[in-house]
Amino acid sequence: RFNTGQDGDVARRFVELEDWARRNLPVTEPVWRWCNEDYDTPDRMAYVGEPDPEQAPGYFVATGFNAWGISNGTAAGLGIARQIVTGRRPWASLYDPRRPMPDDFNQSGDSQSEVDDLQAIGVGQGGVISRGDDKIAAWRDDAGNLHGLSAACTHMGCTVTWNNADRTWDCPCHGSIFQADGEVIHGPAREPLARRAL
Repeated sequence: RFNTGQDGDVARRFVELEDWARRNLPVTEPVWRWCNEDYDTPDRMAYVGEPDPEQAPGYFVATGFNAWGISNGTAAGLGIARQIVTGRRPWASLYDPRRPMPDDFNQSGDSQSEVDDLQAIGVGQGGVISRGDDKIAAWRDDAGNLHGLSAACTHMGCTVTWNNADRTWDCPCHGSIFQADGEVIHGPAREPLARRAL
């Protein structure tokens, strides 16, 4: 388990899992590798209810199930339906989307793939380099050509991190994922990373 954009070496996790599988199971080589992104909340309790009952009454959310969406999504739907019909919902405060975050919540907006020099970026790899106050997400394609993008996620500006397993740019703040060329794969970002000269 790792947080999107907050691990500088995702490929290592696959190697460790494959090593464990070979030691403990009758397997040889992996057929495929993939990561999955599940929404979670800082306190691990889903958000269920009205995020802003004054500005948007009757608008409900149900998210942050951390891979338990089938069971918890069903329970959330039943709770929201009960609130709509009766005006009450058991345990509403526990799942309130407006509840405060825990004091020890750590949401890093820092990139885990900063490099000092473009020469440090190998073929098929990426890194974030600083140019004055600007941060550039640089990646080297399989032909060895270097490409530059803005390292600021187009959702809220956090600095992206290179995911060396999927060859993507991942945002450590809200989980947006971009292709190596900056195109959006997964939101909340809607716009691609802007191209930058190197």
